[in-house]
Amino acid sequence: KIAPKLLWSVSGNHDAWTQAVAGIDYLRDVTAAITPKVIYDQDDARITVAIDRREWPGRVRHKWRGTSIYNATHGIERGYREDHNFVWGVGAHTHVSGLVRSFNASGDQGLALLCGTYKRDDTFARRIGVSKMNKSTAVTIVFDPESGSMTGFDNLQIAAKFLQSFD
Repeated sequence: KIAPKLLWSVSGNHDAWTQAVAGIDYLRDVTAAITPKVIYDQDDARITVAIDRREWPGRVRHKWRGTSIYNATHGIERGYREDHNFVWGVGAHTHVSGLVRSFNASGDQGLALLCGTYKRDDTFARRIGVSKMNKSTAVTIVFDPESGSMTGFDNLQIAAKFLQSFD
């Protein structure tokens, strides 16, 4: 259902197996067949959202270097401190719930978004000691061109209600 609506996609560690073993980027092929206009990268997609005269540069990675057990979005925030070339970043890989956290982007607002696991029963997460996840998996950013701000949501129902309030 969602595949034809994808705007961008970044592969993950499981998707990399076919590339490593057979030299085939299977996810790239499948994604292109479903929605040819999608922005795709194996490792790190850099995307700028532009609405009216406002722009918000972002980065999407499956895994960010420097993720901490004490701060799940530390890798994304550290990525900003190293590069200063994005104000929103998206990651995954951690087998935890969806999470949105604001961070200081050189005096401006930055958003770090961590996609949650889509598994109902994540035996790997249990094995490595991840606490029980909440039901939040998808994360959302609402961009406001009038103010230039961004608002992050770790719950799609709340994001939808927020957007419907403008009708």
